[in-house]
Amino acid sequence: MITSSLPASSRRLDELRVAQLKDETCQKLTDYILKGWPSKKEVDTLCAPYWQNRYEISVQDGLLMRGCRIIVRKSHQAEVLNQIHEGHLGITKCRARARCSVYWPGISKVIEEKIKSCTACIQESSNRHQPLIPTSFPERPWEVLGLDLFKYKNSWYLLISDYYSRYPEIARLDRLISAEIINHCKSIFSRHRIPDVVRSDNGSQFDPVKTVKFKDFAKSYGFTHISSSPKFSQSNGLIEAAVKTVKARVKKSRDPYLALMAYRATPLENGFSPSELLMGRRINTTLPVAKTQLQPYSVNKKVLEAKEERRIEGQKTNYDKHHGVRNLDELDRGQNV
Repeated sequence: MITSSLPASSRRLDELRVAQLKDETCQKLTDYILKGWPSKKEVDTLCAPYWQNRYEISVQDGLLMRGCRIIVRKSHQAEVLNQIHEGHLGITKCRARARCSVYWPGISKVIEEKIKSCTACIQESSNRHQPLIPTSFPERPWEVLGLDLFKYKNSWYLLISDYYSRYPEIARLDRLISAEIINHCKSIFSRHRIPDVVRSDNGSQFDPVKTVKFKDFAKSYGFTHISSSPKFSQSNGLIEAAVKTVKARVKKSRDPYLALMAYRATPLENGFSPSELLMGRRINTTLPVAKTQLQPYSVNKKVLEAKEERRIEGQKTNYDKHHGVRNLDELDRGQNV
């Protein structure tokens, strides 16, 4: 068949088109779009849940849409719900994923129920993490990176996270040595660019006192390396949070690569996904999405910076409140301390 040569995204869209054509509710919605919507009292009971959003509903490329979101009927809702929850993201992030691509009446509540009943998510939710000290927001993507190492199932991994987009890259390490880490850094930098600043803890692989390899690497590639004390990891807050996020996603997912993809494609608190902020485009995932949503575009930098400033301020407020932080009293000259 001709459709067998189409990319997976096109096949999924074809399946949804067929499902809509066979669905009585979708047939009536299409009829209303063509002939005009009746009053609320006269609308068919099957279409009543859509009446409030009737002016947003249209047919695009043979698909019923609410705005830019594909309307998914019951025959495919369970499958799409699993795709929304790919990577075991939380309620807020799953709702954000849905707002970018799919819709059906009551989807927000269904997402909440799905996650609250997810065994893996229930187990993870008991591990609450402390708020972290925020850092200033960079000027551009891949300018400032955080590096860390973490262990999962007897293997060590390198995690690199961009402070601007929060886009994560991971690499499995065959040996826990500086040379191995440097080679993976070179590979990842070749895809995105050489950063201006790289932050890490003061582990032995990064410590210039114990090894000069990473110091020499930073000098030869022209970036600044800043290390923090392992006992004060809050000063490298973003990467600490990224490690926890990535480990949680990998731990709970059968396919860690799909889990990473889902995280990279999910809008952050600022409304943009890591892939949008780093690459200027949404990435195609297992979740059905209209082709128009995959076109490249430029993120409004002023809007992004304003949202990030509010996020950083809120992060600091939460941290100070949680830890009972207070300013130290000023000291007089000659005063014993």
